[in-house]
Amino acid sequence: MEHLNGVLRAIRNVNQLITREKDRDKLLDGVCQNLIEARNYRAGWVAVFDESGRLICASEAGWDETFEPMLERLKSTDLPYCVRRIFDGVDLELVEEPRSVCDECPMLKVCSDGAAVAVGMRHGNRLYGVLSIAVPKGSVLDEEERLLLKEVASDVAFALHDMELEEERIRVQEALRASEEKLRLLFDNVSDVIYMLDRDLKVLTITPSVERVLGYKPSELVGKPIFEHNILAPEYLELAANNLKKVFAGERIGPVEYEFIAKDGTRKFGEISGTPIVHKGEVVAALLVGRDVTERRRAEERYRQVVENANEAIVVAQDGKLKFVNPKAEELTGYSSEELLDMPFMELVHPDDRNMVVQRHLKRLRGEKLPHIYDFRIVTKDGRVRWAEINAIKIEWEGRAATLNFLNDITERKLAEEELRRSEEKYRAVFENTGTAMTIVEEDTTISLANRKFAELTGLPKEEIEGKKSWTEFVVGKDLERMKRYHKLRRKSPELAPKEYEFRFRDRNGNIRDVFITIDMIPGTKKSVASLIDISELKRIRRAL
Repeated sequence: MEHLNGVLRAIRNVNQLITREKDRDKLLDGVCQNLIEARNYRAGWVAVFDESGRLICASEAGWDETFEPMLERLKSTDLPYCVRRIFDGVDLELVEEPRSVCDECPMLKVCSDGAAVAVGMRHGNRLYGVLSIAVPKGSVLDEEERLLLKEVASDVAFALHDMELEEERIRVQEALRASEEKLRLLFDNVSDVIYMLDRDLKVLTITPSVERVLGYKPSELVGKPIFEHNILAPEYLELAANNLKKVFAGERIGPVEYEFIAKDGTRKFGEISGTPIVHKGEVVAALLVGRDVTERRRAEERYRQVVENANEAIVVAQDGKLKFVNPKAEELTGYSSEELLDMPFMELVHPDDRNMVVQRHLKRLRGEKLPHIYDFRIVTKDGRVRWAEINAIKIEWEGRAATLNFLNDITERKLAEEELRRSEEKYRAVFENTGTAMTIVEEDTTISLANRKFAELTGLPKEEIEGKKSWTEFVVGKDLERMKRYHKLRRKSPELAPKEYEFRFRDRNGNIRDVFITIDMIPGTKKSVASLIDISELKRIRRAL
């Protein structure tokens, strides 16, 4: 009874530890220590493996220096007998005569005159690791105690599973933040309202264009449920909720038309397209693009008068020809309305895009689901190529199937996107191939980007620097505190922090060099960019003179 009470105490202590401890290494250390203290086992260890069987980490109690050889075995493919049994599917392996099967096991020194027990830490279909103890000579490990040990292992596996889920949640959030940063430049310059919602329907980010469309500043919406400000007309709430469910179920939706209530109370119509954002097979957020279609809606209500003055080209296509065009279509193509109505629609489309446009047109007429909005190139009357964004919907025209098409000239946007891509390529080329060492530093002092020259200066490969090293690791101690102050000051009052100064630089081999640094903040971020020049030789020459 006493030994069972000891195991029960260990279980209670482990459960309390699981409840309060969120650090994996501390949890495993505590589990080992509790088992040794509560039950007086001679020694114990816990090893955690990934799904491929590679050792992630291990903790021990009662082993001291003798655990090091055991750790090396766990890292290798030559696993101890008891661990192999657990990997083969056994829940608990009791080795009563260790010398008979464990003659080369490092654990034999501790349990040679007793017994060894290994228990699989399983949760669901996943083996998270192995818990092993050395039982003193003369101790009886009955069935009830074995069940209790299995319970301890299962509880630890559950805790590891819970930590794994939390780590995954954090990784997902970090991935989302990184994605937002890359899209920020595009977000800030588009006319459409682009926003992201998490699974709680809270706004993660929204483009500044929302203020132009609905009168709300992005800061008034970010971090709050999308429906909190009552921006959607009540009669559309159910439709919006159902469509968001579809997006979070993995479907793409839209464009779907809704009526919105602006901050000043005016009503506007908008089309929303939704796309699921998937991370490792799970929908983690929804990316939605909203377009103000108030003018289009009014055009439908007042028809010809508004259509004739619309800001986008409006055409009706049927049987391969245009049946209706508005003045904007003439302006976009350079053809008169008479010429447009007398020519096949495909003559306007760039040869390389014709097959795509034809296929989409035919599928739309057949009622197949496909995006309403897409881009293609047109060839104007004078031979110029222009990019157009088309929003096409199926309608009836004079009793037969046709498509109503709204076209926007997005040539300038396309050119801007291409220029942005080239600019980014040039920036990266300059950064990587400049003759000086350069880095980009995060607010927490991490070096997030380093060029080849900086890697040469440190003596480390870039892979061991980017995202892993702090600039503080390369600064000689006497200069470190001064540069830390500069680092903080630069992010609070950039104009007060020096932008050029000297300091002593230590490479991976401990070599100290005199370095001249030029550093400044990247506008709109907490990042700084630095250029470093090795002036050691120059200073040596000056001293010699």
